Amino acid sequence: TSGEQFGSVVAGSLSSADKYLAVSSPNATVGPFSGAGQVNVYRYNDTTSIWQSVGTSFDGNITNENYGRDLAMSPDAGRLFVAGESTIDAYVFNAVSDQYDLVASTPFSALKLSLSESGDTLLALGTSEVRAFSFDGSSIAQLGSAISHSIPSSYLDDADISLDGNGDMFAFSDPTYDAVGSANLDGKVYFLEWNGSDWQSAGIDIEGEQDGQYITAIDLYTISGIRYAQISSSFYDGEYAGEGIVETFILRNGNWEQPIDSILGGTSGRRLGEFGVDYQPYWLLVGSNPNYEGELTTYVASVDYG
Repeated sequence: TSGEQFGSVVAGSLSSADKYLAVSSPNATVGPFSGAGQVNVYRYNDTTSIWQSVGTSFDGNITNENYGRDLAMSPDAGRLFVAGESTIDAYVFNAVSDQYDLVASTPFSALKLSLSESGDTLLALGTSEVRAFSFDGSSIAQLGSAISHSIPSSYLDDADISLDGNGDMFAFSDPTYDAVGSANLDGKVYFLEWNGSDWQSAGIDIEGEQDGQYITAIDLYTISGIRYAQISSSFYDGEYAGEGIVETFILRNGNWEQPIDSILGGTSGRRLGEFGVDYQPYWLLVGSNPNYEGELTTYVASVDYG
């Protein structure tokens, strides 16, 4: 319906035997509650080539709750996490009833979520801190200490988090960080690693190198034991003003190195990477925002730069 913002947040499992998509409408009206939010799950039918609903919708029950403001689904589609106004809810797929059952909730107002490949570690960005949670299939518990941040509320939508697939390192960006010295939104990415009992700084943070670079999106992952990070800065000025840049980093001997050339927007105002970066083996998806129209570009890794 008008204004419900269907599809503004999507989480999926497209590599499993059955393909699933969780789709939120965070501004949907549910009963008497305007802006309560709603989440629906769909499974792709290979025979009919149609996405079909799985179970019933998950609905917010408070006015302006914006339930489904972010989602995270495990690669096997067995676990789904939904962020609401004051809780994170965990759903587990029930093969017998062919639906997702709500099995646990934890009190936290999360704006963004990131999930490990196993689905047992969840990362959440809140208004003043980042928290990690463990999930055993039936209960959620905070994992280690909360990490405070000072990102102004008006910039939280542009901040990002990424939990490595192994669940032992995470990163979050502060696009407002003043790295160069003139307070012009250069940006910084903070990296924290699990030491067996708590999260600690990995000592390998990455700062913007240009006034107004505006580091936003991050994708942190490990392939064959090698740690990678994709970082986008949507207002980066190269040959063209505001073209944006996506940089690839690899962690070697405790330091981030850049094994390949960066990807530049190539046109003024393209704002490459503003809508995120997502690496799937040998494919890099980059969301940009030229002229506020939106754009999704796929890049292919022509060599194994590990």
